[in-house]
Amino acid sequence: MVNYIWPVPEGTGISQAFGADPGGFNPAGGHTGTDFFTVMNTPIRAIAAGAVLHAGWLDGAYWDNPWLLEPSFAGIVVVIDHGPVISIYAHLNRTDLISGDRVTQGEVIGLSGNTRDKVNTFGPHLHFETLPDRWTVNNGTFGRVDPARYCAGYWNGITGQATNITPITPSEEDDMASPEEIAQAVWSHPITLKDGTKGRAIDHFVNLCSDMKQVPKLGTVFKSFDGKTEARFMDIMANLGPDVRAIKTVTDQQVGK
Repeated sequence: MVNYIWPVPEGTGISQAFGADPGGFNPAGGHTGTDFFTVMNTPIRAIAAGAVLHAGWLDGAYWDNPWLLEPSFAGIVVVIDHGPVISIYAHLNRTDLISGDRVTQGEVIGLSGNTRDKVNTFGPHLHFETLPDRWTVNNGTFGRVDPARYCAGYWNGITGQATNITPITPSEEDDMASPEEIAQAVWSHPITLKDGTKGRAIDHFVNLCSDMKQVPKLGTVFKSFDGKTEARFMDIMANLGPDVRAIKTVTDQQVGK
C-alpha cells in the first residue's frame, strides 16, 4: 500500500478545507480540494511516485480536459497519475515538468503561486485535489474526494539512518571519485542503499550527516544526527551502497581520465 504525503511543508495552514462553503464558486458538495496558505514559490512536492498527465496552463473550457478543470481558475496546474488516485496541484507560479515525465515521491513538481488565468490572479495559495480511480462526476464535488483519505505525513527526505560505517581500504580510497566528481555526476542520481531504500545521492548523504554545511573533502569527518557515529566523507559515500562503486568509472569517463 502506498503511503501518500501532503504536498506542502509541515506546518502549512489550511485556508479552505475540502467540502467547505457549498454553493457560489463551489459545487453542491462544497470545495473540491484543500487550499493551503503558501507564500509565493513554496516548493510543492509529489505525494507519491507517478506519471505526469499535464503540466502548465490549460486551454479551452473544463470539458476540454479529462479532469474537468476550469482553465479560467486553475492557473498553472500539474496533474499526476499515481494509479489508484490522481493528484492535482493548481495556481502554481512555475513548473518545469512536461506531460509524460515520471516523478518520485517528494520530488518538487513546481513552486506555489497565485495564477488563475493568464490575466487575473488569486491570493497566493495551493489548491490541491485528489481524484480516485473510477471517479464519478455526480458525487457533489465533480468526482473529487477529501485528500485526507490518502495523505498523511510530510516529506522529510530519506528516513533511513546509517548505524554502522565501515572504513574503506587504501586501494578503495584511491579508486573513489572526488567530491567534485560526485557533485558533477550523481548528486541527483538515484541510488539504492544496502537496505533497499531508494533516493538521490544528496538526500542519502544529508540524512547521514548533521553538519552538511561543511565543504566535503575526502578526509572530512562528519557526524551522524545522533552524534554517535563519525566517519570520513569517503567512507560514508562508499557505504551508501553498491551503486556508489560505479561512480569512479562514470566520472573517469566524463573528465577523460
